[in-house]
Amino acid sequence: MPIVRDNAMQSIFAVAHCVVILAGSMFVAAAPRVRRGEGPWEILMLRDWGFLLLLIPAAWVVGTIWLERHRSDWFTKRWTVLSGLLVLLSLVSLMIHAFSRASFG
Repeated sequence: MPIVRDNAMQSIFAVAHCVVILAGSMFVAAAPRVRRGEGPWEILMLRDWGFLLLLIPAAWVVGTIWLERHRSDWFTKRWTVLSGLLVLLSLVSLMIHAFSRASFG
């Protein structure tokens, strides 16, 4: 399957992004303050609508594949890895921030 081999980096990062989003949403939903329905609106929104964040990895995958195929003169695998790491770190920091606010105020 050459398409999977060609886009292995996108597959690996997309799985990591999805794991962070799903695990983070579940941890935020399980936080003590959120169970009672209290907390900031962004935390409650993440608890109820966090699965919509899965559109971020989908858009990233489509965007990087398109850029690698049509703009290969300047968008290389290096930019795929760097942008994937940037998205992953952003999602991790969002989930850590949301969980700490949901748990500790």
